[in-house]
Amino acid sequence: MTLKEYIDNLKALVNNHPEALDYKVVIANDESNGFSEVYFKPSLGNYDEINFIEIDLDLDKPLEINAVCVN
Repeated sequence: MTLKEYIDNLKALVNNHPEALDYKVVIANDESNGFSEVYFKPSLGNYDEINFIEIDLDLDKPLEINAVCVN
């Protein structure tokens, strides 16, 4: 899913359920049998299908930015 698709889904959810703006945001673990609150702001980074490395935009030669981490 792209960030645009994610945002479009959030917009649709809020349009249909504006009260959701006041709800907590939670994430499911890999097996969806455990949940926790989201505590961190989104960050840019490089994702290689296994690892996510947050990118420091102040570095001289950062890795290619190809993903947004939402938690």
